[in-house]
Amino acid sequence: MTSIDPVRLPATPGTAARLGIDDPARLLAVRDTGLLDTDPEQIFDGLTELAASVLNAPYALVTLVDDRRSFWKSRSGVADPELMQSAIEDSFCQYVVSSGQPLIVGDAATDPLTAGNPAISQLGVAAWAGFPLRSAQGHTLGTFCVVDTRVREWTGREVEILRVLADAANREISLRQSMADAELANAKLSLLVEAGQLLAETTDLPVSLERLTHLVVPLLGDWCVISVVDEDGHLADRGWWHHDEASRELVSRFVGNRLVGLNEDGATNRARLSKRPVIVESGALEAGLAVLRSPEARAAYQQLAPVSYAVFPMTAGNRVNGVLAILRDGSRPPMTPVAIEVASGVAQRAGLALENARLFEAQRVAVEHLAMANARIVATAKHDRIVARALQDALLPNLIDSDELELSARYLTADGADQVGGDFYDVIVTDGGATSLVIGDVSGHDIGAAAEMGRITNMLRAMLWQQPEGSPAEVLAQLDRAMRDFDVRTMSTAALVHIEGPNGTGHRAVRWSNAGHLPPMLVQSDGTVRALTGRPDRPLAVDPRGARHDHQDVMPVDATLLVYTDGLVETPQRDVDTGLEQLRQYLQAHCGDPLESLVDGVLSELIADQPTDDVAVVALRLRQ
Repeated sequence: MTSIDPVRLPATPGTAARLGIDDPARLLAVRDTGLLDTDPEQIFDGLTELAASVLNAPYALVTLVDDRRSFWKSRSGVADPELMQSAIEDSFCQYVVSSGQPLIVGDAATDPLTAGNPAISQLGVAAWAGFPLRSAQGHTLGTFCVVDTRVREWTGREVEILRVLADAANREISLRQSMADAELANAKLSLLVEAGQLLAETTDLPVSLERLTHLVVPLLGDWCVISVVDEDGHLADRGWWHHDEASRELVSRFVGNRLVGLNEDGATNRARLSKRPVIVESGALEAGLAVLRSPEARAAYQQLAPVSYAVFPMTAGNRVNGVLAILRDGSRPPMTPVAIEVASGVAQRAGLALENARLFEAQRVAVEHLAMANARIVATAKHDRIVARALQDALLPNLIDSDELELSARYLTADGADQVGGDFYDVIVTDGGATSLVIGDVSGHDIGAAAEMGRITNMLRAMLWQQPEGSPAEVLAQLDRAMRDFDVRTMSTAALVHIEGPNGTGHRAVRWSNAGHLPPMLVQSDGTVRALTGRPDRPLAVDPRGARHDHQDVMPVDATLLVYTDGLVETPQRDVDTGLEQLRQYLQAHCGDPLESLVDGVLSELIADQPTDDVAVVALRLRQ
C-alpha cells in the first residue's frame, strides 16, 4: 500500500474542479515561470524518462496548469509531437492543483474523484500518480506525474521515487526563479545607473524625460506619466509611455486632458504636497475616476483600467520639481518594496535634473552639473540567466595577469546536489597599476546563497570600479548600506585589500578592511608568513550604521598575498586555529613555488577529495 494519504475533494463537477485553480496569485506564479508554451528541455525530459522507466509506466509528464489547460512541458511516452496539452476538465492535474496535495489513483474508473474524467475513455488513463510542483511562495504550478493504461496498485517505494523526482523538477524551477529574481534586481539597479546617465548626458532635458519613460516601462510598470512643475507653479505633463502599442493612443488622450479641473485630493497632488510617494495597491481605477473631471480623460482612463499605481515626487532638497506616476494593470501585482525604492531613486534623479535646469537656466550647464553629480553612480554587471551547472563560473571573474602582477584563483563547491556556493572573490586592476582584491562568504552554500552572492558581487564590483583608489573601509561601508537599501539581508563576511600602484621601489603599500573574515596571508620570498590581522569589523548585513576601519602594511617585491574562505581551514575534523597554522606552515615551506603550483598545493594539503564547505582561494604575487 502507498504511504500517501492525499486530500480528497468532493466529486461535484464544476465546483471542486475549479477550487484553487482560478486563484489570481497562483495564475500569476504560473505565468512568471516562463515555461508555458515553451519547447521541451533535456533537464525535464531526463526526469520524466527516468520516472517512466523506473516506475514501468507508459507516460510521465511535467505539467503547468493555468485557468484553461494543463500544458505538458515534458511528455515522455507521448508519440504525437503536436499533442502537448489537455483541457483542464480532461486533466487529472486539476485535482492536485485544487487540493495542493499529491494524488495517487490505482483504478481511475472506480475512484469516486476521477471516475467521470474524460481522459479515462479518450486517452486510456487507468492509473495516475502525481505530486504538485510549487513556486517559492507556495502556489501550486502543476504536477510531476506518471500515467498508466492499466489498473495498478502503487507501492510505497514507487510513490517515494516519484516524490524524489518531483522534488528534482521543483528544484530546477526554483533555481530559474531565483536567477530571474537576481536578474530583475540587477536590472533595477542598472535602471538607476542608466537613468542617472541619461539625465546627466542629454542636452535636451524634455527629450531626456521622454526617454526616461521608456526606461521605467515595462520594468517598473505597464505605463507611466511624468509631470513637471512649470514657472507658474502648475503641473504640466512632459512625458508618458505604455508598453502596449495599442494602448498608447489612450494614454495620449488621457494625458492631454487629465489635468483639466483635476481634483487636488488625487494622488498626484498628494505626492507633490507631502513630498512622499503615494502607493495604491488596489482600486486604482476607482481612485482615479474619483478625482478626474475631464470626460475625455475619464473615458480613456476607464479603458486603460489600471489596478494599482504608485506616484513619486521628483524632489531636490525640499523642493518638488515634478511627479512620476507608474501604473500597472491586472496582469501584474502591485510594486514590490525593491521596485518602489528604485522608482524613488529614479524620481529623485529626475528631480535633481529639473532643479539644475531651473537654477542654471541653461540645459547644457544643468546636464554637465548632473554628469558630475552622477559620476559616482555605479554600473552593475548584468547577471546572465544560467542553470546550476554553470552558475558559479558565470558569477566569478576572469583573472588577467599584468607585467607587475601574477594572479591565480580556485573555487570548489561543497559536496551536494546544487553545485553552487555563496563564496565570492574579485580582482580589479586600474590603469595606474593599483589593485583591489576582495574575498567573501555569503551564509549558506545553496542556490539561494549563490543568488545573493551574485547580487553582492555585482554591487561591490561596481563600487570598486567607480572608486578604485578609495578606502577599503569606505567601500565596505557603502556596500553594507547598499545591501540594506536593496533588501539583501543575508549575512556575509568579506575582506577587501587595496594594493597601491608601483612606486619605483618594488615594494607596494597595502591597505585592507576586514568585515568578519579570516585574515589574508602575506608570504615573503624568504619564507616569512604574516597574517594581515588588525581588528576585524562586524560582518555585512549586521549593522550598516557602525564604523569600519582601515589597516596598513607593506608588500615587498616577489611577495605573495593569499586570501581564502573558511572552507579551506575549517572542517568537521579540524578547527580554525589548527587549519590556519597548517596553512601558515605550508606557505612557509613552499614560498618559492610557482604561483599556480602553490595554490594547487594549498588545496591538496588542506582539503580532502571533496570539501564539506565552499572554498575560494586567490593568490597574487608581485613580479620583479
